Amino acid sequence: PGSRFFPEASPGNRARLEPGGPRTKKRPILLGYDLDPQRVEEARANAEHAGVGDWVRFEVADARELELKRGWNAWIACNAPYGLRVGAGAGTSEGGELLALYHALGARLREQGSGCTLALLALESEHVRALGLRGLRRIEPVNGGLPCVLALGTV
Repeated sequence: PGSRFFPEASPGNRARLEPGGPRTKKRPILLGYDLDPQRVEEARANAEHAGVGDWVRFEVADARELELKRGWNAWIACNAPYGLRVGAGAGTSEGGELLALYHALGARLREQGSGCTLALLALESEHVRALGLRGLRRIEPVNGGLPCVLALGTV
């Protein structure tokens, strides 16, 4: 069965995406990046387990160096660092580094991602503000037991 995130994987659509199967539309390009090679391997294993391993490519890379091609009409989903694993709170020096990361990511999105759709999960509204992107809608879900902010909109 398909999922709401990969509706093209539903039984009626799967044949169009299978190698050698008839195709009536382009296969989506799904790219995933993380700085940690272990997280990349975990993501690959999860994609294989979900049956979408052939549709997703994961690489060790820095999102601050994201390169998008004009006309991609990309959707960017980002679960950016919260600072908790690195022990950073907003008022610490590591917190300053975390805000700098969000600022750099926002600058890159403005430079490379104009017109793209963004969904970014952050721990605090301050992180979303550091992106410097205007017009993002904010929702306050709970992720892994942590209250956080989901920022949605067009870059």
